[in-house]
Amino acid sequence: MKSMLSLLRQNAEIAFQKTQVQTNSHERITNEIDENIRIRDEKTSRLKAQRLAQAIITPPTKAKKNKPKS
Repeated sequence: MKSMLSLLRQNAEIAFQKTQVQTNSHERITNEIDENIRIRDEKTSRLKAQRLAQAIITPPTKAKKNKPKS
């Protein structure tokens, strides 16, 4: 009887460890995704600021519209 309880406990521990591994993997992947999103947002903000600064320095010129030849 004792060996049966020991076997059940071992199976429960193995199942728990698998769950822990899955949880840790999920958290690691989620953290990587969040970090990539943060980096992307920072880069986008930096590029937008550079584009706006460039627009202030050299405002866009009005392009002449070419009339289509009939």
